[in-house]
Amino acid sequence: MAHDDSIPTPIADEFMQTNNDDFYTSVLNEDTIGKVVRSQIHIEAALNAFLEMRMYDFPALEKHVIDFELRIMMALALGLNPSLKGPLKNLGNLRNRFAHKLDATLDKGDMNNLFKSFSAEDKKLISDHYTKIKKLNPLNSEGERRPDSHSAMKPEDRFALYVATLRAALLAALKLAERLEFQFTKWAEADGKEWRGKKAR
Repeated sequence: MAHDDSIPTPIADEFMQTNNDDFYTSVLNEDTIGKVVRSQIHIEAALNAFLEMRMYDFPALEKHVIDFELRIMMALALGLNPSLKGPLKNLGNLRNRFAHKLDATLDKGDMNNLFKSFSAEDKKLISDHYTKIKKLNPLNSEGERRPDSHSAMKPEDRFALYVATLRAALLAALKLAERLEFQFTKWAEADGKEWRGKKAR
């Protein structure tokens, strides 16, 4: 279904502005456990925002204990791009490991698996984004020259790049869902009805 990119998305924009600083503080400045656990919390919050936009009565869902994997499956059933299933589940598995092991670490294998879970399109976006970062800032925060490829970065730095890409994809999905909700509401109003009990903004 076609959508109009000119339609404002105040809910998605507010979500992003409210959580941006805390998200990047988590993935850039926390210790490894903090990076993984807190970033998953941010990803789940974005997933919940998508579910709330797509569902008629999201608060009814919140009355029950719904784990992260089930939320992923519900979001997919409600229109989330299937290409996000892999990285979302991979992140959930990482989070579970870190939540139950004090000595858990991120290694190259973890990051290879996380990267492989992205679609071909998102892998290219990651690579292109890293190329732009390297061009603008050849040195990392520690004053070291950045490697030629993101796959050669430290696991913690790769994690930050990959999870930021995942969050950006979820925020894009939230914006699309908000625009579609606006369109459905307008169409219903034009027909003298209401869409899910809502009126257009």
